[in-house]
Amino acid sequence: MFRKHWANILGSLFLLGLAAGALAWWRAPRVALESPQNGLLPRQDILITFTAPMQAQSVAERLILRPERPVSLRWKDERTLFVHSTSPWPAGERLTIGIGQGARAAGWPSLPTLENTIWEVQVSTPSLLYLWPEDGAPAQLYRLHLGDGSTEQLTGEPFGLTGFTATADGLEVYYATVEGDIYHLARRTGETSLLVDCGEDVCANPQVSPDGTYLAWERTPVSGPPQEAAPHVWYLRLDGGSPAPLPPEDGSSRQPVWSSANRLCVYRPEQAQFAVWNPADGKIVSWDNQTGEEGTWLADSTAFIAPEITLLPNGYLAPNSGFLDLPSSHLIRYALDGAPPQDLSTEDPAVEDTSPSASPDGRYLAFARKSLRPDSWTPGRQVWLLDFSTGAYRPLTVSPLYNHTAFAWSPAGDRLAYLRSNRNDFSQPTEIWLADLAGEKAPVRLLIGGYAPQWIP
Repeated sequence: MFRKHWANILGSLFLLGLAAGALAWWRAPRVALESPQNGLLPRQDILITFTAPMQAQSVAERLILRPERPVSLRWKDERTLFVHSTSPWPAGERLTIGIGQGARAAGWPSLPTLENTIWEVQVSTPSLLYLWPEDGAPAQLYRLHLGDGSTEQLTGEPFGLTGFTATADGLEVYYATVEGDIYHLARRTGETSLLVDCGEDVCANPQVSPDGTYLAWERTPVSGPPQEAAPHVWYLRLDGGSPAPLPPEDGSSRQPVWSSANRLCVYRPEQAQFAVWNPADGKIVSWDNQTGEEGTWLADSTAFIAPEITLLPNGYLAPNSGFLDLPSSHLIRYALDGAPPQDLSTEDPAVEDTSPSASPDGRYLAFARKSLRPDSWTPGRQVWLLDFSTGAYRPLTVSPLYNHTAFAWSPAGDRLAYLRSNRNDFSQPTEIWLADLAGEKAPVRLLIGGYAPQWIP
């Protein structure tokens, strides 16, 4: 009887131990990688979640990251951890990240994680966003992966898109539909949402500030008299503001371009001026310009560069020919500090220079050039580069029958994408090409029929 009694006690204790162990295993905190799911962007945080509130120090001590690099840990709450790299994750690198065994839950009972939880994460390489097709079916937004040449469709708007813009980190995309509204595409999740309902008006040409603080676009009324159907630039602070017209509201404005310092440049045709608005203090700086063609900010936001009409004097190209003054297009540098405008096309005044685009590292200016000299005139404009560090100009393409426009710099400033179109045969589709400035490789064609290229990390 005595032995049977102790056997029952020992059996009960054993079962109790099994139950306690099972409960501990069931209640032990578990770890999950919420993002990224399809590749880590260079400036994206890694999001790790836990099934229980955790002790922050215990988790930090068991963070696994290979190769090692400086990171900071930010807790949204006791279950949600963001791992932030103090510098961009190296493009193309494969990371090992995880939480080791023994990271303890907060409160009682302070149960530990029971095993090492590890994931392999691939850092994305820079890629191109673009619109396709050029004609026919509604244009949608696509992404081209330069590594393997594959493409993926990012939007499926029934009537298509008219334009788009992306933040410098590539995480947020904003686009305008043919119906005239503005949508937001979150690249982390792939979800789209209506951002600005423009009603009966047509909104187009969205432009986001590089840091993602502001969005500007053109808004054109279509219900009033035809003479009033002129665009006016509106803007929105994306952290909770309301859409508002750019001051002053009288007169039209178009072509919004943000600088890296969050200053917005627009063109005002009635005044024949570029105007720069600072949303921080409301101040406006203006520069006279008759052309009104699109321009570019320098990387440090100290100046804006845009084409302007310049007259070559009578007989400049052919002495004693009796020609009238010949109009040309030169690139003009407009400085924010009030310095006089500077002509950047004086190296050869007999040119038409347009479509300037400054590289993000501040070294180069890409632009389209056509010679006006009879012996070197061509139907198409070629890609030229101005090296700010040396002051030297050089052509990047020599394809006389083709126009080259829509210049888009890679985030590192070492590659230039552009649009090429046949000026001798307008039935031919446009093409997106890529030039590698770091090497001696010839430019290569990436796509046929796409347009409006823009880089994302």
